[in-house]
Amino acid sequence: MTESEKARSKRDWLSLLVSSVSIVISAFAFWNARQAAINSTRPLLHVSMEDSNHRSADGDKPVRGLWVKNTGPGVAVIASVKIEYRGYEVKDTDDLKAKLDAALAQGLPGERPARSEPLAQGIPIPPGGERVIYAVVDPANSNVFTLPSFEAELKKVKIGIGYTSTRGDSYLALYAPK
Repeated sequence: MTESEKARSKRDWLSLLVSSVSIVISAFAFWNARQAAINSTRPLLHVSMEDSNHRSADGDKPVRGLWVKNTGPGVAVIASVKIEYRGYEVKDTDDLKAKLDAALAQGLPGERPARSEPLAQGIPIPPGGERVIYAVVDPANSNVFTLPSFEAELKKVKIGIGYTSTRGDSYLALYAPK
């Protein structure tokens, strides 16, 4: 083998190595782009007991309760919902509202307008959107939400929500306070 053939052979191997590395880099870039596309449409549901930024319709009375919020960039489509209260399965959010209203009527004075929204299969929650699972307005601003019985009753609720993204990926949101 002459010197020029050896040099050409080295160049051929070097070209093959560079081509192989570029294929690996291209595959990695494709995988990263695919992950970014998946994450840009992924919904992220959170079920929480809170009162921040929630006011009554007239805007001057505090509201407290359970909400499910979509904090992800994609639309969440509800696939299934399971709600338990005091260890027993509850039919839906209206049934939960009736049970919580009855339990809280004993420990909280006065009339408290409460509301809930349906949370069933096929309901979409857009990015930044929320649904009310159970909410109570404190009409007299009497700080009834600081009473231990209110928070104690809400902590007896356990919720599991199965949901999908618009791509068809499945996820699960759980709420089970201690």
